Amino acid sequence: MSKKNIAAGLEAVTMAAQAEQPFVASTEAATAAAALSQQPISSGSLPMPQDVGVPKPIKQISHEDVSLLELAKARKETAAAQAREAAARSEVSEISYRYLVLQVYLKYGLNQTDALSEDGTIIRGGAIQQTTQR
Repeated sequence: MSKKNIAAGLEAVTMAAQAEQPFVASTEAATAAAALSQQPISSGSLPMPQDVGVPKPIKQISHEDVSLLELAKARKETAAAQAREAAARSEVSEISYRYLVLQVYLKYGLNQTDALSEDGTIIRGGAIQQTTQR
């Protein structure tokens, strides 16, 4: 297949596309398309990356971006530390509450079957019995 036939086939396809008409392949165009599909693509016909505006690889990000990343990391670590501190404070509060309840039980001679109401009334034998599962 000659370059002349390939060029003629490409021209027919281009003209049909520009005219927005369906392309009807002639024998010459069909032969050109078949030849094109069998030819290897040479790198000389493809645009090189520098021709299409692809940026060159950079070895290091800017100092501004490094600073932004460090700031974000520091904020993340601060938030994690605050969350750990809040969990510890919650645990301390829970232990303090239980200790106070224990002292009240000891002071008034209560046992585990007794209960305290919200208004401070002692309910002897009124505690909810917890069952142990085996």
